[in-house]
Amino acid sequence: LIGAGVVGRAAGLALCRAMKELSEVKIYDLKGEKAEKLAKELPIDARSVESAEDAVRGSDVIVTATTSHSQFVKLDWLKKDCLCIELGKNEFEDSVILSSEVIVVDYWEQIKARSWVSLTKLWRGGLLDEGRIKSIVDVVEEGRMKGGGLRFFSPIGMACEDLIVAYRIYRVAKRDKLGTELSLWEEPYWA
Repeated sequence: LIGAGVVGRAAGLALCRAMKELSEVKIYDLKGEKAEKLAKELPIDARSVESAEDAVRGSDVIVTATTSHSQFVKLDWLKKDCLCIELGKNEFEDSVILSSEVIVVDYWEQIKARSWVSLTKLWRGGLLDEGRIKSIVDVVEEGRMKGGGLRFFSPIGMACEDLIVAYRIYRVAKRDKLGTELSLWEEPYWA
């Protein structure tokens, strides 16, 4: 996990809750004390590390939640079969995206309109074929990200639509007593 702010914290807690097989979380933040604080909060073995590279090497899932304007996650740091989740806009080097077996997005039409997002830059530059990009809906219908190899997910979409869909799912789950209750925070956590 790279980035221990509000979004990184929510991602870390969600991963711990959703991935029962998760045994360790390595956290890097430019402010080491934030990474240390988050490591203490997570309900599994979590530790602060000294660099982004330390957080990435040997990891099965890499989540970036930063405001970085420059790409810093390098292809040679990654395992050949890991999942990369870019919650920011530009953390993974182009080679990571272009080497991915599977590229998944929340809403491609919205991403195409955001010129600062890595995927958009690659697509506009003619380096990334639009046909390689899958919608999260396709992945959900298949049941998982099929295939081995490197997988890349960019969940940038339209927040208003996300909220509407999430609220409908929540109401149905509450009515039918389905799902797992998650806590976003006990008290507000602001960066």
